[in-house]
Amino acid sequence: MNTKIGKIRKVALRELWKREDINFTKWLEENIDHLTGVLDFYIKSFYNLTTKSKI
Repeated sequence: MNTKIGKIRKVALRELWKREDINFTKWLEENIDHLTGVLDFYIKSFYNLTTKSKI
């Protein structure tokens, strides 16, 4: 198992995701399963960025 442990640090969100509609939304869709587990509540993606259609 390859485990990478790092420090939590405060970051300006715009440094990571320049545009919400292109960068953050895509990241959210790709990581929604992980976030569901970490946050301990179910999150469902209603929009598929690849097909640009509602799921």
